[in-house]
Amino acid sequence: MKTFCKMFILLLGMFVLGGEVKAQDIVKYQIPISTHINDGRFEFVSSTKFSVQAFLLDKYSGKVWRKTGRGTLQQVSVEGLVAVEADKINFQLYMDNTNDCFLLNIHTGELWQYRIDKLTNWVFKKLEMPAELK
Repeated sequence: MKTFCKMFILLLGMFVLGGEVKAQDIVKYQIPISTHINDGRFEFVSSTKFSVQAFLLDKYSGKVWRKTGRGTLQQVSVEGLVAVEADKINFQLYMDNTNDCFLLNIHTGELWQYRIDKLTNWVFKKLEMPAELK
């Protein structure tokens, strides 16, 4: 019995004094990511999960450039983009955690999705608006 008590006290002491328990840090991605509609004309937006997705948006015209692997900017084609009022914010960029990226005309509701076209060319393809929004 004395041996059992000594072993119990020894193990308890090791656990209490020798062991240290810490909570693990869990990295959570910030989603959604979108541009602000009340700031300046240009905004740089980058995905927190996919570092290859980084864009420069002209919020007045809707023109978009993507950051290339070489650290340069390359303009991305926006299908069916029409001229809008030049001196106010008209567009917003939205990115989610699933690698999707959307361009939105905040006044008309027109929406484009960033996707591959013809196997090698990335573009913003215009999405069909639901009838109730037209």
